[in-house]
Amino acid sequence: MAVCPNCATVAAGKFCPNCGAQVPEQPPVASAAQTQQYPPQPPQGYAPQQYPQQPPQGFQPQYPPQQPGYGGYPQMPPQKPSSPWKWVGIIGGGLVVLVVAVLVLLSALGDDPGALPADKSVQVTTSAIKTVPVITSKVNEETQAPQGELKTVPPSTDMIYAAMQVAVKNGDVLSAKWFYNGKQQTHLDTELPVDEDFVGWAAFNISNGGKPWPAATYKFEVYLNGKKAQEKTFEVK
Repeated sequence: MAVCPNCATVAAGKFCPNCGAQVPEQPPVASAAQTQQYPPQPPQGYAPQQYPQQPPQGFQPQYPPQQPGYGGYPQMPPQKPSSPWKWVGIIGGGLVVLVVAVLVLLSALGDDPGALPADKSVQVTTSAIKTVPVITSKVNEETQAPQGELKTVPPSTDMIYAAMQVAVKNGDVLSAKWFYNGKQQTHLDTELPVDEDFVGWAAFNISNGGKPWPAATYKFEVYLNGKKAQEKTFEVK
């Protein structure tokens, strides 16, 4: 309904029933169901700030376990304290190695061609080469005595020995020369100083490095203090 602007009388029509003045029409009132609601819009150019959600007090975040090879760190096993017995074992092992090395060195020195076995119980007054050299392919390692004699040496023989009995004293020098078809092989010359009195077998040897010996006539000469004492000729065939 409208209200008369002249006398304030409520009029149901277009004219006031009291004064006859024209009453203006009132716009229809929209119902609540017809009213459209729009969400509030932020001002232009304004970016609302987002804050991360804070975990409650006493909250412990859970993280997935690290995987090796994908940015994780490898887990190192706990270090065990070093035991003092470890160093005792290392030092003891080193001493054993040293002793073995010395024994090997002494054994190698014993293979010297013409080496004399030690015998400190004798005393020599006159030095001499007492026997003609024996040509063989093997001698006793302790006494240097020949094990058999070769009248002819096979080409496949590994080592050729010349063994003889000697009586030498401290300060003497035994030396040997080898000949191939009458020509001296100076690279095979051997000299053996004597540092104590000795009576027994002495042996000199030569090798061809695992290769067969050339068929030829060979000769061995032994010297005592620079003077030739004995010689032996043999053949390889």
